[in-house]
Amino acid sequence: GIGFLGAGAIIQDLQKVRGLTTAAGIWAACGIGLACGIGLFKPAIFTTLLVLSVLVIFQKVESSILPKKKHEKSEM
Repeated sequence: GIGFLGAGAIIQDLQKVRGLTTAAGIWAACGIGLACGIGLFKPAIFTTLLVLSVLVIFQKVESSILPKKKHEKSEM
C-alpha cells in the first residue's frame, strides 16, 4: 500500500518530475511507524531526526544551487 501512495505522489510534467521527495518521505514515515510499532523507539527517534535533518539540509542546498524562477504576471 505504501508503494501505491508513493507512486501517487510522483507527478511527471513534460520536462521535470515532481514529488520524489514526498514519496521518499512517505516511505521514511512508514519505516519509522513500523519501528515504533514493534517497540524500537530509540532507532525510530534517531531515524526521525536523521530524515528531518537530511530534508532540511538538502532543501537549503537545493535553493542555493538551483536558480529561482521568477513568475512574471502578464498584464491583460
